[in-house]
Amino acid sequence: MKKIAIILGLVATVSLGSCKKDWTCSCTDQSGNNTYHTIPNATISDAKNTCNGYETHVSSSIYTNCSIE
Repeated sequence: MKKIAIILGLVATVSLGSCKKDWTCSCTDQSGNNTYHTIPNATISDAKNTCNGYETHVSSSIYTNCSIE
């Protein structure tokens, strides 16, 4: 019985890692100013990919560093 509870706990933990939620992407521009972007209803993997995409031209600003918070 104890093994079943442990296995169910592990399965629940793994399945929570792939859930979708809203993420915040923090970007720094060339002047050192921080900008925040909300990435709605995404997995962590998708949010990281979207956030990394902000490191190109967005609204005529170039972000030098973007990361998920």
